[in-house]
Parts: sequence; structure tokens; C-alpha cells
Amino acid sequence: MNKNKISWQLLIGMALIGVTALPLKAQVSDTLHGPKAVLNGVYADPNIAVFGKKFYIYPTTDGTEGWLSTSFTCWSSDNLVNWKNEGVILDLPRDLSWAKDRAWAPTIAVKNNKYYYYYTANVNMVWP
Repeated sequence: MNKNKISWQLLIGMALIGVTALPLKAQVSDTLHGPKAVLNGVYADPNIAVFGKKFYIYPTTDGTEGWLSTSFTCWSSDNLVNWKNEGVILDLPRDLSWAKDRAWAPTIAVKNNKYYYYYTANVNMVWP
């Protein structure tokens, strides 16, 4: 093996050991006085997408007991600061026959000018 290669491997290994041996300071965060939420309401699993010159957030609608969300909403923004609720884009009991609740973790993609909305519901994964 090349002597220079061994030297570099040894140097990198020692640097990694040195970094991991440094004392770590815990981050302090004030969860009671944090910044205002971007979206009004209780949401989780946000997926952000850009279509044209507009930003969109597709979140899990949360705040239901037992994680039994029944719908998905969409939010839009021109500046990533001010968000407009575009309303419910998928209502499980109304729009699906195979799932009534547990609407979680949505995402969206576009290909050939066709939009694909992926999500889980009723503990099932949906593929187009």
C-alpha cells in the first residue's frame, strides 16, 4: 500500500477520534416560548413543493385523538412567510372507498404535466 495513502488514512482516523472525543454541549430549547407556527392549526409531516413560482405545503392534518385524521389540506405561499389555506384536497370518507381515517404523511410529485399525490391511509400505502 502506498505510504502517503496510509498517512492520510491515519490522519483522518485520528481526526475523527479527536472530534468524537470532544465534550458535547446539549442544545437548550425553550419549547414553551418558541416561534409562531407557520401554519395555523395542528399539522405534522409537512411536504413542501414548488410548482412554477409558488410554494405548497402538503401536511398531515393532526390533532385528532388516536391519530385518526380523515383529510388532507394544501397551503400555498409566494414568499414562504405568508401561507394561504387552499382547503381540503382529499377527504377520505367522501373520496375513498377503502379508507376512512389515518390520513398521514402526504407528498406530491409531477411528471409529464401530471401530478401524483402519495399518502398513507388506514395503514395502507397508496401508489398511482
